[in-house]
Amino acid sequence: MREYTTRRVQKPHPELQILFGWFLHYTVNAAVVALILAVSLALFRSAIVDGWTIIILVVGFVALLRFQVDSLWLVLGGAFLGLAHYLLV
Repeated sequence: MREYTTRRVQKPHPELQILFGWFLHYTVNAAVVALILAVSLALFRSAIVDGWTIIILVVGFVALLRFQVDSLWLVLGGAFLGLAHYLLV
């Protein structure tokens, strides 16, 4: 039983560590960014359906960039404007 508990795990060669680190840093990160952009584009196409949603988008974008409004208030403002449009039309 002792030979199993005292066996040491060998570390990979430094060249392999550098190669694996490069692979994770450049290829996996690029794939994740591409996947996020693809999903965001699909959500954008399905969410922007009429002029009212474009107005909500522009108002939220301006509030985010110009006034640095917290995302909670952007979501609540968009929900309020969408509900008001639903009740009025």
